[in-house]
Amino acid sequence: MAKCFEEANGKLVFRLLEALKAGSESGGDKRGEKSAAITVVDEKDVLPKLRVDKSPNPIQELANAIEKHLYTAEIEGELYKTGKANCIGKT
Repeated sequence: MAKCFEEANGKLVFRLLEALKAGSESGGDKRGEKSAAITVVDEKDVLPKLRVDKSPNPIQELANAIEKHLYTAEIEGELYKTGKANCIGKT
């Protein structure tokens, strides 16, 4: 797990995900895998906090949720930078 984390590139959340995958591939939980979660925290915020429960393939579902979360955050950030975001209550 540590080796995969250290050798992975990109955002911290992806490096953590690679470590989870490595743990799973090396035997995982002897009781079986039913859930997976990743929480990334900086000084000010939780970025992101994602979990998957009661799933036959929780790590893959968590990977999908992370991709979706980051894609959505990127789109929203771009909309705010360009001034094209819609605000609730804005007239």
